[in-house]
Amino acid sequence: MIPRCAVCGNRSVTTKYFNSRTRKLYCSKECMQISNRKSFLYVSIFMIVVTLAGGISAFILLREQDLILSIAPLIVIGFGVPFSLYLFTQYLKGRQLVKSRSIESENIIYSCLFCNHEYENRIFGAPTICQKCGKESPFCDICYEYIFAGKPVYQIQNCGHIFHKTDLLDYLENEETCPKCKQEISSINLKIK
Repeated sequence: MIPRCAVCGNRSVTTKYFNSRTRKLYCSKECMQISNRKSFLYVSIFMIVVTLAGGISAFILLREQDLILSIAPLIVIGFGVPFSLYLFTQYLKGRQLVKSRSIESENIIYSCLFCNHEYENRIFGAPTICQKCGKESPFCDICYEYIFAGKPVYQIQNCGHIFHKTDLLDYLENEETCPKCKQEISSINLKIK
């Protein structure tokens, strides 16, 4: 059985997106960021508390004119503030990804990639043949799902195979061949429908 992504359920999971603490696999950096967003928030709140405690102790020590002992809390402040801000921005990015994916899933309309005709009766996970143009919806061999209009896709020019844009970009970080036919990729076209 092929393992699924812990967030979105895609089957294109790789070991490079593996969280050793939770023992979960993810299909992309986005899914990993969505899964870790609460951890980013908790750690950023902890860092803010530690930074505030360091600031208070530095203020007390500087008031007593003990400059040597006040260096450590000042170092905590110097590293704590930027680090907690970085973690909080990571949390906000994960939250924004969750919102964009939930909006995307609510408004999804399955339609033909080639003629943009909306499918009336679609069985989830099954190949769909368009009633208007007669073409079968292409299959993404990276995430193991069928491709429909609405999501950005890339087409490899020399072999003509079509893949989801994000899946192909993640795949091409490590490979230089087509995921389906293993031909070397000369160029990629953005196919917009």
